Amino acid sequence: MSQQLKLEYPCQWSYKIIGCDKEEMQKAVFDIFEREYEVIPSKSSLSGKYHSLEINTKVQSEEERYRLFFKLKDHKSIRFVL
Repeated sequence: MSQQLKLEYPCQWSYKIIGCDKEEMQKAVFDIFEREYEVIPSKSSLSGKYHSLEINTKVQSEEERYRLFFKLKDHKSIRFVL
């Protein structure tokens, strides 16, 4: 039996994004996020080809949380969203 995550909104939420160009990913985050957010540089691959950033923000609803996830996922500069 699986349990669904129960959140009380508004709440803090984190997204981790992975891509090839850190600066392009930061521009994407700037374009996507309407509210205040924090970007924390994370790890890079050993070859330096892939980089990850953590984005912390406050989401007002489940709809907003999913909307931001899919905007990040669909952006050309972002390969993966966790």
